[in-house]
Amino acid sequence: HDGKIYKREQIRLNLSLNSAINAGYRKIITMLHFPPTSDKKEESEFIINIRRSGFVKKVIYGHLHGEASFDSSLKGRHYGIDFNLVSADYLDFSLLKIL
Repeated sequence: HDGKIYKREQIRLNLSLNSAINAGYRKIITMLHFPPTSDKKEESEFIINIRRSGFVKKVIYGHLHGEASFDSSLKGRHYGIDFNLVSADYLDFSLLKIL
């Protein structure tokens, strides 16, 4: 069941990225609900597709809750892309300036 959802989300990501690129955007911010990697910070299909696009500059994601989970995904600059965890409890219910 999870595999089917994972594949569907890859299709949605690629459709969105291709649409943005075809519209002429060259600096893309990608927003995901779930982290783009596993809890071992392994490269995932999300990362592969984001990198393949060549135009994603930032990835914004949430879902991680509780201090024990905050270090289980990418934060900061990796692969030439800025990764930002924005779950409310991680940010202590504060805003994060993206641009």
